[in-house]
Amino acid sequence: MGSKLKLITIFILICSASLSYAVSSYTFDADVDTQIYEKQPSFDYSNHTTFVVGSFLDGGVNFDVQGLLKFDVSSIAPGQTATDAFIQLHITNRTSTAGTLSVEAFKIGSSWNTSTVTYPDRLTLPEGADIISYLSYSTNGGSTWQDIFKNNPVYGLPDTPSTYEVRIYLNVDGLSLIDSWISDSSQNYGILLKSPFNNSVTNYARFSALEGGSGYATLHLTTEDVSGPAVPEPATIILSLISAVSLFIKRRIN
Repeated sequence: MGSKLKLITIFILICSASLSYAVSSYTFDADVDTQIYEKQPSFDYSNHTTFVVGSFLDGGVNFDVQGLLKFDVSSIAPGQTATDAFIQLHITNRTSTAGTLSVEAFKIGSSWNTSTVTYPDRLTLPEGADIISYLSYSTNGGSTWQDIFKNNPVYGLPDTPSTYEVRIYLNVDGLSLIDSWISDSSQNYGILLKSPFNNSVTNYARFSALEGGSGYATLHLTTEDVSGPAVPEPATIILSLISAVSLFIKRRIN
């Protein structure tokens, strides 16, 4: 009776040490995208095939341009929580010889419309901290990705080649933001992309937009269903069985 109790105890302890929830993966196309430009604050960019992040030097003045994105995740059932997420974008043009481009991403706190949003519109001002964990980019169709981590405190997109793919991986704050969208889609106002530093030089990245028909932004998301029961990982069950069999053999030998 004692050996059976030991076997059961070992099995329970090992299984409970590595429980997991049901995992799902999703890919969402951007629902809307646009840009806002400091020099042309009221211009309607909703029909443009690209949007820009960075700055333009004009007449000795540096003008800021920011990108706005929104993804509809309302098809995900409440109770799921984001464990990993990145936004993939296609860069159609990069400023030549301007150096790396700093990129940050922020939560947008209020609703906006692609045809009426303006640069000085306070509704679009970013809220909270930068939600990027790191960037990754590929120059050959996505087969090889190079990671760019935060560096005092800049994420730098290279200025060459002129076209490539980039992934924006979200940090804990970014995952929490997506969780809030899943819980209440009415609070989903999207993400703003901006460059934090203007160094008196034209430096920008131009990204494919929805109106271009291809290469537009996509959100890649992995979730766990915390509303359901947690179950042992398959490897954990196997380890438990091996431990139980080993103990049984040891008891038989002794």
